[in-house]
Amino acid sequence: MNLRVSVTDSPGTAAPFGLQDRGPVVQVDLVNRVTHEKRSGLALIDTGAKFSCFDQEVATELSMPIVDRGWISSATGRDLRPVYSGRIAVHSLGNFDADRAFGASLQDDGLIVLLGRDALQHAVLVYNGAEAAVSIAL
Repeated sequence: MNLRVSVTDSPGTAAPFGLQDRGPVVQVDLVNRVTHEKRSGLALIDTGAKFSCFDQEVATELSMPIVDRGWISSATGRDLRPVYSGRIAVHSLGNFDADRAFGASLQDDGLIVLLGRDALQHAVLVYNGAEAAVSIAL
């Protein structure tokens, strides 16, 4: 399956800067695999993240199962966070069962999921800055 995402820029903004400012994002549903409750939102494709992350507030609202606690490192430091199990349904692409997704504060950036290398390990990702587009294939 293939998905191509183009970044829509504000009027007067060159397309590559829109991708640079926002990053590659895709529409997803975050799904509790037990209750099947879900929440729709945006996910950032982050090749620098070893594991995917769920917004901790959304994961709590969906009663996502906590399977562990673990240390997460970011630009702001190191923090002990819950580790969740759930499903990321990427619109027009397919599902990824995340057995170890860390809790993180993502909603301030307009996100509910961060797609890390655990989700991307079987994908082909093309970042085309000149066209402000990202293509991903599974």
